Amino acid sequence: MQIPLPLSNIFMLVICVGTDILPAISLAYEESEVDIMTRKPRKVDEHLVSVKLLVHAYGQMGEIATAAGFFSFFVTMYSYGFTVPSMIGIITIQGYLPA
Repeated sequence: MQIPLPLSNIFMLVICVGTDILPAISLAYEESEVDIMTRKPRKVDEHLVSVKLLVHAYGQMGEIATAAGFFSFFVTMYSYGFTVPSMIGIITIQGYLPA
C-alpha cells in the first residue's frame, strides 16, 4: 500500500512563501521611529526574551499551529481515503519496514 503525500513540495513552498509575504510587507511599510537614537539603552537585567514571550510563543501560538497542522493533515488524508483509525500504526501494520 502506498501512502500519498498530503502536501506536495511545491505546495509547501507556496505555504512558506505565502506566510512570509505579509510580515515582510508590513515591515517594509512600517513608519520610522524618529526618536530611536535618543532613547536610553535597555537595562542590563532586562532581557529581550522573557518568560511571557516564551509562554506566548510556545505555549499558546505553538499549540494552535500544531493543532491546525494535525487537523489539515488528517483532513487531507481523509480526502485520499485514509480514515484516522486506519492510519494509527500504519507504519508497522502495512509492512513499511523491510522484512
